[in-house]
Amino acid sequence: MGALKFAFCVIFAPVSTFRVIKARRSASYALPIFILAALLSVIRLITPYITHFPLQSGDLYELNPVWEVALLVVPLLTWGVAGFAVSSILSGECKLQESLMGTLSCAVPFIIFALPLSLISHLFSSSSAAFYHALWAILAVWICILLFVCVVQINQFSFKKAVFVCVLTILFCVLIWAVCLLVYVLANKFITFAVSVYEELRFVIWTGGAQS
Repeated sequence: MGALKFAFCVIFAPVSTFRVIKARRSASYALPIFILAALLSVIRLITPYITHFPLQSGDLYELNPVWEVALLVVPLLTWGVAGFAVSSILSGECKLQESLMGTLSCAVPFIIFALPLSLISHLFSSSSAAFYHALWAILAVWICILLFVCVVQINQFSFKKAVFVCVLTILFCVLIWAVCLLVYVLANKFITFAVSVYEELRFVIWTGGAQS
């Protein structure tokens, strides 16, 4: 659990945190990765319900818990996998688990500040929504900066090379999501076709048996 403690140090010492993640190459980050992903999921589910009603981004009755979690956790996990793949091609030094651990560590500001931000939303009215949403924007920018620092530190890249790797990682993430979407559409069409064929065969067999 020491790795989990280091992850929360990203708030005060991000460079040192990522260096520690890289230095502990023999450690297993499976459990810390799972715990961070679980924390992100739980907090993402809670925040809409404790946010002041005028500042909520949507109707709670139409809230899809799976979709809400996927919108946060899936992009982060995809970034970790894509970043590892791209950096490996470009002589990066990180392992997959280090990339995932570093990426999820970058989301620690969300874990720490999402609930307080949602709670203080009750101090704002709809007229001050712009300021409230600006606080969320600052949090998002903070996480993006941490992701960039993570790429630099765990791969020992220069600034220019890290920028190049981040651009390629974004493109690779889009490609991964596009392929997943294509597979989902094709699988859905195949299942629909298989069901229709099954229903047709069952109808033919049933009518044939009835006539005989």
